[in-house]
Amino acid sequence: MIGEFPWKRDPRSSPPFRDLAACTQEFTIKALTRRMRYFLGTLKPIASFETMGKHFVACHAAPSYLRTPEKDLKHEVAIAGSPDFLLFGHTHWPPLMTIGNTRMVNPGGLDQPKDGDSSARSTVIQDGRVELRRITYPIDLIEAAYANIQLAPTDV
Repeated sequence: MIGEFPWKRDPRSSPPFRDLAACTQEFTIKALTRRMRYFLGTLKPIASFETMGKHFVACHAAPSYLRTPEKDLKHEVAIAGSPDFLLFGHTHWPPLMTIGNTRMVNPGGLDQPKDGDSSARSTVIQDGRVELRRITYPIDLIEAAYANIQLAPTDV
């Protein structure tokens, strides 16, 4: 149903990160207003579009959930319809690879990096070239801001 979100489901995290994922999920449930949850529930988990003469598929995480051997990555590309570019995120690791004719692009994640580099990431695609970029940001200010968040929002 539009506007619904699986707030209390198992976060399906790998064992080393399961406790952190569960705590983050509990925090998020308390921190988001009804309006915010509705907005998130209306987002499409996968979108397809054409630009620059190329077919792109963008999705949250991956068509299923990436972090698999290369033979399974071929399956991910097939699920996405073998686009020119498969854009994804959420996995917190920044792979940049080609499977068949599909260029897989993931800048990684801003938080909980799995590659040991805590800088913010972005991807620029220009003239068919893909560039992963990283910039440092004041993590200590972000941590301080989180410490001051009230966990009982008004339900706007």
